[in-house]
Amino acid sequence: MPNDPITVRGDHDEAFKKAVRDALLNLPADKVGEIGALLDVDPPAPLVPVDKNTYQPLFDLAETLKLTEKDV
Repeated sequence: MPNDPITVRGDHDEAFKKAVRDALLNLPADKVGEIGALLDVDPPAPLVPVDKNTYQPLFDLAETLKLTEKDV
């Protein structure tokens, strides 16, 4: 995982979540670089959408290794 995911609380209004998602996904790489300190994105590049399926290999690995949240 090159960078931490940016999340929005699930119970926020759908219009708000869409506005945040659209704003972040439409940031050009140079603008991501300018605010990289806030987003912790290095190297600067366009942001991409992810969902739980994106991280499924990590969940699978944790299950295989019998890791729990206490191990994090």
